[in-house]
Amino acid sequence: MSEKNAVIAITDRIQAEAQAWADEQIAAAKAEAEAILADYQAKADQAYESILAEAKVKAAFIADRAVSQAEVDRRKMLLAARQECVAKAFDKALEMLCNMSVQERVQLMVKSAIQYQTADAEFIFNAADRKEVGPLVVDTVNSIFKKQQLKETFSGDFLEQVKKLLSGNRARALTAKLSDQVGDFAGGFILKQGDIEFNCTFEVLVAGVRENLEGETSAILFS
Repeated sequence: MSEKNAVIAITDRIQAEAQAWADEQIAAAKAEAEAILADYQAKADQAYESILAEAKVKAAFIADRAVSQAEVDRRKMLLAARQECVAKAFDKALEMLCNMSVQERVQLMVKSAIQYQTADAEFIFNAADRKEVGPLVVDTVNSIFKKQQLKETFSGDFLEQVKKLLSGNRARALTAKLSDQVGDFAGGFILKQGDIEFNCTFEVLVAGVRENLEGETSAILFS
């Protein structure tokens, strides 16, 4: 073999070995890259699943809180509605008391007066009642205390009720007087005995009944 051919053969061999080595390195790099990619893909999938699971837990927690808050709000609204209805019921009761007939209001006020009056007293009414029922209440109370004949004429059941009051109460040396003072309340009266006042207004009467019957009234309204 000539010297030239020998050089060519050696060069071709070197090139072939270099190409084989390069191909081997490229294949190894490609395999390593694919392995790294697969590892990162697995880690990415794992992170995704973890984040997704955590998000689901948080979403469920938020949903539960939302449902719980909605239930709390619903109960608050229901309670407020019930309280409003109960309040309206007692407002209506106060209105009905104020709209009773003269004889009915006088009878109710007289019963309160003889229960609380223990000394000479003044009766304070609102402006309308002072004219309409005030004098009749005061005269009736004085008649009962002094066992005198009534100045005003009652009729029907009311007459019988007043007669019972007359017969059921002993004579007392007490005097009832119509006050010049005018009160700012819906109905009833304030009994003033010196420095002591007894609030016998219809507002206080309804408030006292409400305290005892509010629960029962609510049960009736919402049963």
